[in-house]
Amino acid sequence: MIVAIFIFSVVHPLLGIPSSESTLPFLWVALAFVMANAMLGIMISTIFKNEAIAMDVSFVYNSPAFVFSGFTFPIMAMPAFNAWYAQLIPYTHFLNAFIKGMEMNTPFSFLIQPTVNLLVFFLVGYVITVSIFMFRNKKVAV
Repeated sequence: MIVAIFIFSVVHPLLGIPSSESTLPFLWVALAFVMANAMLGIMISTIFKNEAIAMDVSFVYNSPAFVFSGFTFPIMAMPAFNAWYAQLIPYTHFLNAFIKGMEMNTPFSFLIQPTVNLLVFFLVGYVITVSIFMFRNKKVAV
């Protein structure tokens, strides 16, 4: 979040990138994105006890983010499997919100769905992480 605030308050004015009234509400989307990615990282670290394997899984999961997010190629022009896979990457939803909120300067109401999608990533990661911890603690207690 500190990096997002730094980018919007220092880097954008320094480079002459115009800001709008949607910049401050967009920080909520950035917060949801940070939380979703952090929770998915915690989930992967919980699933795989070996740090090297957890890092490899994270790289494999996040590597295609730019390709499948719609940043380099439109999602609606992708084959069905690729478009489906794009929905499984949090960056896709963040980029959707960024384009709508920052580039198109739409009201925050148009950012609610991508934000909810990011919060679903957080919730799924949280539920899986807690379930694994409960299962492991139950196994130890027996």
